[in-house]
Amino acid sequence: MHILFHRPTPWTSTINCSTKIYSRLFSQLGYKVSYLQSNINLIHYFFKYGYFKVWNQGNRFENNIWVCSCLSLFPYLDNIPIFSKYFIKLSYLITIPPLRKVILNSGYGEPDFIWTTIPGSIYLKKVFPKSKLIFHCIDNYSAYRGSTIKSIESDDYDFSDHIFVIGESLSNFLTNEYKIDPNKITNLGQGVNIKAYSKKYKKPEELNSFKGPIAIWVGVLSKIDFDLFKIVSKHLAEKNGAIIIIGPNTTGMEFSGFNNIKYLGPKSSSDVPRFLQYSDIGLMLYNRKNKEIYKGQHPLKLYEYCAAGLEIISTPHSEFEYIKPPVNVIQNESDLEKLMKKILSSKLNKNIDALKFAEENSWSKCRDKASLVLKNL
Repeated sequence: MHILFHRPTPWTSTINCSTKIYSRLFSQLGYKVSYLQSNINLIHYFFKYGYFKVWNQGNRFENNIWVCSCLSLFPYLDNIPIFSKYFIKLSYLITIPPLRKVILNSGYGEPDFIWTTIPGSIYLKKVFPKSKLIFHCIDNYSAYRGSTIKSIESDDYDFSDHIFVIGESLSNFLTNEYKIDPNKITNLGQGVNIKAYSKKYKKPEELNSFKGPIAIWVGVLSKIDFDLFKIVSKHLAEKNGAIIIIGPNTTGMEFSGFNNIKYLGPKSSSDVPRFLQYSDIGLMLYNRKNKEIYKGQHPLKLYEYCAAGLEIISTPHSEFEYIKPPVNVIQNESDLEKLMKKILSSKLNKNIDALKFAEENSWSKCRDKASLVLKNL
């Protein structure tokens, strides 16, 4: 079978999103796989910004996966009342070259399945009307993209042949908010590549200057709660420890006043286990200003931290109620102050409960669950 995966995350990006992971996993099973990145529009093309560099890399095979994108004559706009659906529709239907031709150039034929995470991308069904449409809901989209997206989402869920979600919180949200039949939804959960943590790595040179405990954050930096990070930094400084930050979207200037906060920039997904293996505490301290955003979130970093056996500190996530992870949840600054004192008062060993949790949640289990749904469809 041929699966067309669709997500904005560039194939060459250091961010190893779940859609890229599933693309590789299904390709390894023998499926024909295409990965459609975000299309660029004329503004990107003429001013050479945004996804232009991604598009300019050209359509190509990467380890048997057809990686591609198009030039759309209309921009994808999801925040304009009334007109958003028209812009989104035209952004998929009027491209150079035609989107259908770009996908068929793979030689894999028409997709049997379209697996998409982008609101409004159901118009890919217009391009491939015989394909089954799977919408993979990975976020509470309206929480950070505005209420206009709700009518677009509603169409996505109504016209999809099936819906995958990353957690039980999102599943409940779809059934309550959008009145989706629960039988149409499958919770794939999230996973981790256990093998990546099974070998011993050489200690990264960037960590050699710190003799005490190491706390680490891996992910998009715009989601960090800086006030909480300052508290962690203060307590680690008393033990000659440090916070290591890995991720895109910042210059690192936010931490310029802290000698024990080291920003390393983005790292490849294959390099991350090396840093986690030599860390002690995994940080999941998210910005608390817009709590709606995190109601449906189920961060991949949780599973990476667990696979490395870290002690984990997190702000609340609705999903924790269902998965019961080995995580220390704090509500405020006072909770964090007490927790840091407690954690640093004893020797930091590998968290056995975290290791067990990771072993129970491999990506291969998620893939097998998805594969069964596809075969039934």
